[in-house]
Amino acid sequence: MSCAAHVLNIAVQELLKQIHAENDEECPSSDSEVGSLGCVRKLRRLITKIRASPQRIEKLARQCDRHDIPKLVALMDVRTRWNSTYKMLQRAETIRAPLSMAAVDDPELRTLTLTHNEWGIVAEICRALEAFDEVTDVVSASKHPTLTGTIPMYNALIDTCEDFVEECTGNEMLCRAVNVAREKLRSYYAKANAAVYPIATIIDPRVKMTYYLRERWEDEWVREAKAAIEGALDSYDVSPQHEESRPQEAPKGSRMRAKAFQPQRSRRRNELKEYLDAPAVDDFSEFDVLKWWCVHSGTYPRLSRMARDYLAVPSASTPAERAFSKGADLVHVKRASLSPETIGSCMCLQSWTQELYSRAQRDGCDVVAGDSASVETTGAP
Repeated sequence: MSCAAHVLNIAVQELLKQIHAENDEECPSSDSEVGSLGCVRKLRRLITKIRASPQRIEKLARQCDRHDIPKLVALMDVRTRWNSTYKMLQRAETIRAPLSMAAVDDPELRTLTLTHNEWGIVAEICRALEAFDEVTDVVSASKHPTLTGTIPMYNALIDTCEDFVEECTGNEMLCRAVNVAREKLRSYYAKANAAVYPIATIIDPRVKMTYYLRERWEDEWVREAKAAIEGALDSYDVSPQHEESRPQEAPKGSRMRAKAFQPQRSRRRNELKEYLDAPAVDDFSEFDVLKWWCVHSGTYPRLSRMARDYLAVPSASTPAERAFSKGADLVHVKRASLSPETIGSCMCLQSWTQELYSRAQRDGCDVVAGDSASVETTGAP
């Protein structure tokens, strides 16, 4: 499996490279060369100069007050995160008027002022990157299964790119860049032939096989997707607690009575057929797919065990990378002799405490000051 977030990053980096908006840290040093900059690089240099001066930051804040805009700091992107470029452009769009006035009022920044057409290009780039940012957030989530939506999200993103190219006819360079990103997605999508993708999609009770039929997939692809989950299900035997018990040997003289009244052992159920024939769940707002399979584990014992295994697979490595990033705060130079068991326990405790704290806030509970693990449940049922 490929990391979905990494694939998106590769596609967007190609898009930014096509419009000369990548953060390559090779901006011209002299003001005479500013004309060679694209609008994104010019904006990036303007923000860099403003953020480097406390006086200019204060001037930008005063301009926000004059335009009745909340005092927002101009964001700066980093090379390693493409969506930071999107956040930078999005924030610049929000404080467009204060940013322009701050540049006009400063002789050293005047050459970096964006024109009306350049701001229009920035807005179009933001619109092109918005879908990529949304999909990245979806596949990088860590508190609910993400593999079920990987195939639908990829297809939706490719369709969105096609729609953008059809609608945006005024900027050929941006249209070409979006096409390049779309083709990059297609190339990686064609390589994503691991069986876990269709299995995770079908095992979502909101989707099942309806997604493939609705999107008019080729009959061969539909058969392959169904064959994948059938092959995987064969390796999950019915657990002893779910297996129907055989009728006990009846005492002598009562065999006919036992045969008449005791149920006979039925054939092995086709759980997959029963599951697919049942109506799909019509709830996409706050649906918990893991809870659904927990509730229906008695109805579909083998499928529920398979769902537990496959839905635990993340579509991106982002959650694991977050865990390693937090580990650097725990294990450092002055505390480098912790055992692996202690490190694991501390990180698990931190994760559980944060989850308890966020859950308490969602439920309206009062968290005791100074102790995030102590929760007063007076504000919640």
